[in-house]
Amino acid sequence: MKHLIAIVSFLIISVFALAQHPNAGLIIGVNLGMAKVNTELTPDFTKIPNEFDHKMAPAFSIELSKLIANHFEIGTDVHLTYLKGETYDPQFSAEGIHPAMLLPISDPVEYRTQLFGQKFFVGYYFRKFDYFTRPMRLEPFIRAGLGYSSYTSKFSYIDAPGDELIFGKNTGAFNYWNLTKSLYFVSAGIRTYQSRHLIINTSIALNYSPYDFLDAVHNYNNDIGNSEYNRRTDYDIRGLYTEFKIGIFYHSNELGKHKSRKGKYNQPVLPFSGK
Repeated sequence: MKHLIAIVSFLIISVFALAQHPNAGLIIGVNLGMAKVNTELTPDFTKIPNEFDHKMAPAFSIELSKLIANHFEIGTDVHLTYLKGETYDPQFSAEGIHPAMLLPISDPVEYRTQLFGQKFFVGYYFRKFDYFTRPMRLEPFIRAGLGYSSYTSKFSYIDAPGDELIFGKNTGAFNYWNLTKSLYFVSAGIRTYQSRHLIINTSIALNYSPYDFLDAVHNYNNDIGNSEYNRRTDYDIRGLYTEFKIGIFYHSNELGKHKSRKGKYNQPVLPFSGK
């Protein structure tokens, strides 16, 4: 909660500090889409074998942002992302090491991970905001940011009842294990103004987690052997997952028609101006 308050406060302060910009105003909306784990990596970015067949799962976020300095955007979101996968041929490096997997697993298993948290981002638009006047014009952008996610993870047999888990965090018999970790991301997308207030965003984001638990199973180095439970390996694997989202937004100010600091109004771009 303290992270949420700090980030939202920073955004509000920035909004008031830059309120005189010709395109001042807030952009608020919702994103819906899908997410999927890509892979897991070592610290030197070596890809390790996937232990699951990762599947697409829903992703949702509420976003608040503001345009500044004619090319940039700052903002925050509150996100809820689901990740899932399964395997019918279990072969886990954690078998015989992790306390929940001391005995071999041979039946089909699945994982379900829920990530709830917040991101803070900075975006860049390749065209000046003063030129965002014609509806249906495509405006490409890139973003980068960081945040945090709280995990609710379930690892179970595919045919098992929902409350029968092999292992988990923040749920069921494993409710006492809470997990919140940092998150970093880059994204690219296209913004389209349907009107002077209504916006459609399409984006794809690559998310980086510095903790080995996106698929609810820790990975271990087979060279260590099964005689030692090595806690270090929990932190040596990073996870990557992708989100594809489409969002609908409302912009509280009309771009291209606001009074500037000199008391004049921005003029709309002419149809054949090339801007």
